[in-house]
Amino acid sequence: MKKAHYGWAVAADRLCPADAGPAHKCRARPEGRYGAVAVTRGGTQIPAEQIGREILQRLSAVDEAGYKKWDLILDAVIALTELHEAADDGELPQVVDGRDFKTTLAAEWDRLRPEVRETVECRLEELEGTNDENLYWALEARSAVQFLKDDFADTVATGLVDDEWLAAADAELRVRLPYCSLEYPLSSMPAHVPLSHWWWDGIFKDAMLDHVWLFRYGKPGDVTSACYVANRAYQRLELAQAALAEARAYFERLPAHVEEVQSRTFENFAAGWVPAWADFRERFVLQGAPLPARFGPQDYGFPPGWDLMMAEIHRSCAVSKEELGRFAAEVVPQAYAMVLDSAPVRLPRWSLSGEVEQWGFDTTLFLQRSHTVRSIGRTRVRVAALIDWLTAGGWHVGQVKMDPELSVSGRTVTATRDLHTLVAFAGPSGMQIYIDSPGYRADGPGWVVEDNRHRRLLSSPWQENSSIFPASCFPEKGDEDLDEPLNT
Repeated sequence: MKKAHYGWAVAADRLCPADAGPAHKCRARPEGRYGAVAVTRGGTQIPAEQIGREILQRLSAVDEAGYKKWDLILDAVIALTELHEAADDGELPQVVDGRDFKTTLAAEWDRLRPEVRETVECRLEELEGTNDENLYWALEARSAVQFLKDDFADTVATGLVDDEWLAAADAELRVRLPYCSLEYPLSSMPAHVPLSHWWWDGIFKDAMLDHVWLFRYGKPGDVTSACYVANRAYQRLELAQAALAEARAYFERLPAHVEEVQSRTFENFAAGWVPAWADFRERFVLQGAPLPARFGPQDYGFPPGWDLMMAEIHRSCAVSKEELGRFAAEVVPQAYAMVLDSAPVRLPRWSLSGEVEQWGFDTTLFLQRSHTVRSIGRTRVRVAALIDWLTAGGWHVGQVKMDPELSVSGRTVTATRDLHTLVAFAGPSGMQIYIDSPGYRADGPGWVVEDNRHRRLLSSPWQENSSIFPASCFPEKGDEDLDEPLNT
């Protein structure tokens, strides 16, 4: 493959050259790299002009570099991202060493056009190996290629990057980025990242405080919710801060009582009829529509039956934990057991009215052999004992199936009882049993119980908790009944 020819690591998940030049050697870890408007190396700020000078030096040395020319070209391309970050205005420096920088650099790119195109194409191909460990370098490389295309579009260096290459790389990133996060947190976000560089959005949003501000106006004790501002509704924190400041300034000018309520987790915020600040601003500020006296529920409120509902959730959760504890003690007493719970848990998104929120609980039993207990019995025997215990307890066992995700002898069991859902996973080294409650919703002076059985059955709790029992605990065996005890 081209990657090996260029001296790059053949492994798909390595995004840095195997014999990296100076630009890569200074990037041991992403944290702490960025100052306010300058890149730092070893605690020293590097001005944009110096980075531009290094780019020209690398490209001028390509002809005598032999096979290392590919590293020099790659370093020069990647340094474009660093160059934009170091500039005060985020743009290319106009003059470096008395020469027009953009014109000089464009001539160098054009002189090395075949090599630059080949390097860029292979660099984009390597984005298919993006993962947690190399995520930062992947995003930096993608931005560098975009700068190479955009900065020199009106020069002799135009056409170095094909749109087809970018489309293929972006398709890979859209698939991989939702499953990636930085291995090391950035101490500060990269500077001057254009909004069009969408691949950085997840990094910027993860760094934001996940807060929502709700603005209400009216008279004390009688207010109307007007709009909200959510950090993570914006691509960059500075945009969210600007919107929040603008909204606060507007409501401070209103001749009315104004309240500002802060909530957490935008993903769990259900605005319902309340518009976002951008929509509110367009209609009532820019277009001048009169503010409505009232256009929604008066306030976030707890229905009369709220406390009784919460007490019932805690009571039912305790009963569920006690039931799982009895199973562990009676059926698999030799195993290490741990019972956990989450109660209460909001099932749908946060709402402005407690009457539409659905709450519940979930309990979990972990059973695992240990070095002091060499075996907790065959998987098939434990599954049969579980089914007998469920049946005796009034559970309706829905299905028992092979689960190759666990091991050759792995089994998955699902059951329901009174709108409760149970999912169990059994393998040679342990079991996991999950019980999900129905949905509880406060209704007037009491509460109602609603069917929520689809929630666990449509998800994969084993995947969510795969770190509890690593794959090494489940050795693959040809005989599905062979549970090999752990060696001491």
